[in-house]
Amino acid sequence: MELEKMWVLCLVCLLLAALPGCAQRDDRDWGADDDSAPLGDDDTAGDDDTAGDDDTVGDDDTVGDDDTVGDDDSASLGDDDTFGDDDSASLGDDDSAPLGDDDTTPQGIVDADGDGFAVNLDCDDSDPAVNPAAIEVCDGLDNDCDGQVDPTAVCGVTDLLLLDGYDGSVYRTADAGVTWNLAGTAPFSAPAKVALVTRADGGVLATTTAGDTWLSQDAGVSWSAGPTGPWGSDGIPSGSPAHNVALDAAGAVLFAISTHASRDGNLYESSDDGASWGLVATWPVQSGMDTDLAASPLGEVYIGHSPYQGALVYHYDGSSSVLASVGSYDASGFGGAANLEVDATGAVIAVGNPEVTFSASTDSGLTFGSRGDWIDPRAVGTLANAGAVLYAVSVKGPVLRSEDLGWTWVEVGDWGMVATHNVISSSGWIDLVSLP
Repeated sequence: MELEKMWVLCLVCLLLAALPGCAQRDDRDWGADDDSAPLGDDDTAGDDDTAGDDDTVGDDDTVGDDDTVGDDDSASLGDDDTFGDDDSASLGDDDSAPLGDDDTTPQGIVDADGDGFAVNLDCDDSDPAVNPAAIEVCDGLDNDCDGQVDPTAVCGVTDLLLLDGYDGSVYRTADAGVTWNLAGTAPFSAPAKVALVTRADGGVLATTTAGDTWLSQDAGVSWSAGPTGPWGSDGIPSGSPAHNVALDAAGAVLFAISTHASRDGNLYESSDDGASWGLVATWPVQSGMDTDLAASPLGEVYIGHSPYQGALVYHYDGSSSVLASVGSYDASGFGGAANLEVDATGAVIAVGNPEVTFSASTDSGLTFGSRGDWIDPRAVGTLANAGAVLYAVSVKGPVLRSEDLGWTWVEVGDWGMVATHNVISSSGWIDLVSLP
């Protein structure tokens, strides 16, 4: 009789569970109830949740979760994940359990170097200084993860060529002046005062005060003779060579200056890569000392004399064939060769040899202010603009580099270490250009 009563009681329980509204009561409350509250749960069968949960089958979440199937998040309140995460990470999914994980987000997203960028966004997750928000610097790394290592826009041109007038040796660096190698020899009569310029076609043109020109199309390895420049015969008396020559380029136009102690200075222009030259301007300074020129991308030319001659600066913009001095970059009266360059912003940078104070003009040569210095007795022999950076090279070997438009200079290399002669005791004239 007792057995029949038990069967009847079970049948009544099943009928009551099927009636509408009965779902508001706890599941299995009539028997083995594993909920923590007697009323208020609307879970389906098999849950062991705490009070107030409305999870679906199989959840054992804490209070307040309304996750989908299979979640056992650790957050105590407010989780409404839709991917089945069982972790507390706010970014991605770092689950490791082989069972009970139905996540659809990728596993293993980590930030090993702690720089705030996960490994799928960070191009080097072992270095916190490398990430998409980093500032690009010139260190051989892709600092900002844009796929470019030391881009020219930031670090300038790193491939440079130096010509030594002592014996015609040509030296090359491909790592921004750090290491140098002998590339070839320009076959002019040495020693000689030399000048070097990169043409629009990528070739490099070299010349001496004797007027001979030499062209290399393979970065200084081999050289072929070119037409004689007018500076080889514009001296005094007529037919004699100039005392000094310098070259520069503005796009496809080449410029050359020629000076002599017994005549005014001459400015020449070539629009055919140096095949022919035309006299476009003169200026009233008689000088046998080293003089330099710098051409801007707009075709303006700046000519500078040594501090011994007042460091006078002349400006050519095509409007006049007779130039007048516009300013002076050094009032000290000391120093031999002049070195001029136009930087990436259009400022004129100047330094007198052996002075080691760099000056700059932002008003077309009218006024100059101190820009930076190099405290060293070895003289600067040439100055070159290489995109976003400047290089200053000593005839004694040291190579200086500035990444901030000449405000600070760092000694990065020494071409004299591989020179074919002792540059300390027997220096020649040098010139430097960047390669395309």
